[in-house]
Amino acid sequence: METESWCYRVFKEEYGNVERNFNEELLLHTLWSKWDDYKKRIYHKFNVDNVEQLIKLVLDNKINSKNFVKYIREIVKPTIIEHMEFEEIKNRGIRVIPFTHKYYPRELLKMSKITEHIYPPIVLYHKGSLQNLNLKPAIAVVGTKRCSLNGGKLAREIGRLIARKDYFLVTGLARGIDLEATIGVLESRGYVIEVRPWMDYDKIEYAKNIIPEIMERGCFIAENYSKKDNTPWIKKMFQLRNRIIAGMSKIVIVVEAKPKGGSMHQIEYALKRNKPVLIWRQTPSKDKEIYEAYRIYKKRGAVEFKDLDELELKIEQFIGGKQ
Repeated sequence: METESWCYRVFKEEYGNVERNFNEELLLHTLWSKWDDYKKRIYHKFNVDNVEQLIKLVLDNKINSKNFVKYIREIVKPTIIEHMEFEEIKNRGIRVIPFTHKYYPRELLKMSKITEHIYPPIVLYHKGSLQNLNLKPAIAVVGTKRCSLNGGKLAREIGRLIARKDYFLVTGLARGIDLEATIGVLESRGYVIEVRPWMDYDKIEYAKNIIPEIMERGCFIAENYSKKDNTPWIKKMFQLRNRIIAGMSKIVIVVEAKPKGGSMHQIEYALKRNKPVLIWRQTPSKDKEIYEAYRIYKKRGAVEFKDLDELELKIEQFIGGKQ
């Protein structure tokens, strides 16, 4: 049984013991896990061209969620393989959160230009005590895996700041900046949302000592349940994971990034959605690649900060004291 942390108690007190419709979850799990097989028929059924338009139909109440599921059921037929996988999902204590659910991150569903195809997933897979991902504003901290000592130290201090301000931290739990920010939040008893490309939380060796605390004071989410033995797919999923990190965050904080690293995609996704991007000031005397990324994204609209105090002021400007 999972530890009943503060966020888990809030969930039970506010919403009670919600009984999930496992048939619906199985249906949507099957739809999303075999999306390439079903999407043409789904688009034809709903007269849309992409995922964003499909989601927007439901969000705009042009079709209610019950009818949406009803129509999906006419097309999607789970096989014995999907039934067995879903049984495994339940046995591992993993939840399936569809985009229609009140705990699905609302910020991720905000779409300013649906033609960009930076789509939210139809479902998210979730494990941890933090269930309602909309309780507090979320702030992403991103950066290179090969950070400097000062960069790692600042990332940990930013994690402590986010905990002190009572926001959620969102990262991908990669080595370097992600890991340091996560440790900083946990040290200050804050809350974390770790976004993975698939549900591999039990196989992250370099973070294994803090995973129990992440489960107690946060969660892991992913748009895929399992990993495919397909190198191009794996590379694509790591990149697409970044749109979730940026998409569900109110602000993206960049500590140290490189022009061709994974952080680049998170920054791009955030800027395309007109989200504030705060980037740590760099000088030419430091790492050349990190300075080049700083220069590029400052030119594109990222707002620089020189230290933790200035960063705190800028967070207040963009989010404010009210939640």
